[in-house]
Amino acid sequence: MSKVFGNQINNFLLKVCEKEEYAKDLKAGKLYMKESGYFRKLEDNYRGDYNDGKIPIKSDLVKYNKLDNSSERFSEVFPGVKVVLQAGFQGDDKIPIFCSTLFNEKILQGVYKKGEHKVYQFKSSYINEMRRFGKYMVVFRLDELISKLKDENAIGDVVSYWKIEELYGLRNINTSHNYRQFFNKDIAYQNQNEYRILIPDSKLIEKNKDFHILSVGELVTARIFETMNIEGIEF
Repeated sequence: MSKVFGNQINNFLLKVCEKEEYAKDLKAGKLYMKESGYFRKLEDNYRGDYNDGKIPIKSDLVKYNKLDNSSERFSEVFPGVKVVLQAGFQGDDKIPIFCSTLFNEKILQGVYKKGEHKVYQFKSSYINEMRRFGKYMVVFRLDELISKLKDENAIGDVVSYWKIEELYGLRNINTSHNYRQFFNKDIAYQNQNEYRILIPDSKLIEKNKDFHILSVGELVTARIFETMNIEGIEF
């Protein structure tokens, strides 16, 4: 449960799908999980993230001259040019990930009463963002999904948003295999308010595929909406 505009409600997830059949598959309990490397390859700027699941570290490289014992920094030789190193681990491009949105005040602008129910209105920035992902939105309870994942080796958590190249330092290279980096993203993606579920097993996705389908059974709390017509959710 969580408190939204003073009202205690269940935690819900929202998933936008390109086609109605994909939305119906999700309602039937088929989680379409993309490989982590898929997001790094995308060229569109609302889904594609070169640093997804990586630890980017800003570095000012130093060149040392043995002859005269002098040194110079990269930024001094090439002012305005930035060097960013990426830390990761072998297989970090094949981790199955299910992406969704967490329903909370970060994506909402208000609530109003409609008879015995309340309608929670989305922020226009969130609606505009989601319409780029597809025509259909599936809304379902987080606790239902978590209960269906209890026998799976799954990790689920909200994504935190940062100025990602300022978040990490060289000390973080040794922690690049704890999967925490998959739940840290750049602040440019904050409108997605993402909740992620991943399975830390790169062998689930074959070399010639970029997805894994996890069947968990029907999501009985799921409802399907059209994103073009949705301005809010009624509970």
